[in-house]
Amino acid sequence: MPRMTRSFSSPLALSTVVLLGGCYDLSLGDYASGDAGTDSASQVAVDQASVVDTDASVPDGPEMGGDTFLDANPIVAVDAFVPDATVLGVDAYADGKEASGLICSVGLHDDGTGICVQTGCAGGFHDGGGWICVAIGTCIAGLHDDGTGICIQIGCASGFHDGGEGTCLRAGTCSADYHDDGTGACIPTGCADGYHDGGDGTCTAAGTCVSGFHNDGVGTCVRQGCANGCHDGGDGTCAAAGTCVSGFHNDGTGTCVLQGCADGYHDGGDGVSCAATGSCSNGYHDGGDGTCIKAGTCAEFLHNDGDGNCVALGCAPGYFVAGVLCLTTFANVSAGDEHTCGVKANGAIACWGSDYQGQATAPAGGFSSVSAGGTHTCAVKLDGTIVCWGANSDGQAAPPGGSFASVSAGGTHTCAVKLDGTIVCWGGNADGQATPPAGSFSSVSAGGSHTCAVKLDSSISCWGYDVSGQATPPVGMFFSVSAGAYHTCAVTLDGSMACWGNNDYNQSAPPGGTFSSVSAGAHHTCGLKVDGSIACWGDHTYSQTTPPQETLVSVSAGGYHTCALRKNGTVTCWGDNSLGQTTSP
Repeated sequence: MPRMTRSFSSPLALSTVVLLGGCYDLSLGDYASGDAGTDSASQVAVDQASVVDTDASVPDGPEMGGDTFLDANPIVAVDAFVPDATVLGVDAYADGKEASGLICSVGLHDDGTGICVQTGCAGGFHDGGGWICVAIGTCIAGLHDDGTGICIQIGCASGFHDGGEGTCLRAGTCSADYHDDGTGACIPTGCADGYHDGGDGTCTAAGTCVSGFHNDGVGTCVRQGCANGCHDGGDGTCAAAGTCVSGFHNDGTGTCVLQGCADGYHDGGDGVSCAATGSCSNGYHDGGDGTCIKAGTCAEFLHNDGDGNCVALGCAPGYFVAGVLCLTTFANVSAGDEHTCGVKANGAIACWGSDYQGQATAPAGGFSSVSAGGTHTCAVKLDGTIVCWGANSDGQAAPPGGSFASVSAGGTHTCAVKLDGTIVCWGGNADGQATPPAGSFSSVSAGGSHTCAVKLDSSISCWGYDVSGQATPPVGMFFSVSAGAYHTCAVTLDGSMACWGNNDYNQSAPPGGTFSSVSAGAHHTCGLKVDGSIACWGDHTYSQTTPPQETLVSVSAGGYHTCALRKNGTVTCWGDNSLGQTTSP
């Protein structure tokens, strides 16, 4: 049996007491009594661990068989179950409960199994922090496993991260009930900004889905089908109903296909739209052989009959053959701001150019004359009544009843000469342009915001906006007058030209010569000479003052374009054609 040795520097001053060996049956006499209470005499099981007791509060007394221990001197105790005593300055056992573990001498520590060692831990144990050996996989309070088995206070080892609830897991993995938010962080619910549920609970970049799932058309990843209002765009991708993904087209029934059309449908003309048999896509028509081709064109060996139908021979009523073309004949033509209209030889009206207010969508019927204004158009029917269409913001397209000889559409107002020679106006009247004077007139012309008319005595009367003098006519005798935007021109009885009003583009500075008619546009003017040639002056930005060198029978100046009627009844136009206003039928 090992022996217990004790060394003293003096009988009264204990410097070191060492208890060695296994279990000793020590019959102890009086135990030291201290702050924690009076030690009870009991058998102390001695093991190989040691406790350093430096409690200065233990009074001198007989210890361990009568030896005297002085306060503040170290005592090495080898008892895992120390009875009531104050150990290391802490009243650890005053409640009568035994210590939960072993306390070793300075420089030694419990290896986890109750053995005091200098380094390392016993098998199945590791450093839980501060060389306190705990079961592998656990750490002391305040520390955690860094993922590699090492206990640390904060963070994780390289290649590891917080898998949720502070547990370090290998990067890319998360604890149960946690998942990657898309950026690598583990969270219990949701996804990081810019990420969403990719279909199976995995967070993916917004707009993408995990394998086996797809966008339902509104951003949600689903395994099959599409959201309401969406459908298969052709390649399995959900697209808005009525649309298809690139390379696919509607087969006519709403299904997106790569090629062909559904039964009862055919190519609408553009190669990507299917139209019901007998019809064509917008901008296309039957080329004459049942095939849809671009509007205005015909299949080989066929031609447009003038009304848009493709035929092998002849022309539609009101048109005549000119080589391989069917041309219509017009009785008169009128150029508006950005559109043009003309009365055909058969009394129907044709319009072209801007139609955003419906000003180029003429009604059916027979007419004797037409006048194109700013964004509206008016015409006199064969029965003398007036019909207007297009913009009506100021009532300019709402004519009164009655029979009229002529009509003139201006900027936002309209004026007409009744059969008795009196003038009636309607529409915008902010400057008095729709308030005509009394009297009898032979003709009237509505301009931008003013109006002028030729009286029966050949004098001219004007009313409305007059900031540039456009409503202050000269004294004289005239047989025609035309009101432009801010200027006015008229032909005198001797055929000379007179203009007044704004002249910033020289639109009021006519050339010499003898004229039979005149037409004032926005900032330019054109006149028809008695020899059939046309002279134009003023703004030349769009070549609207460069007429063709041929014989013409009438002319009409619009916003930035001009149109004229040839002797054969066809129309020619020049100037701005950005909206098709100079492309006559």
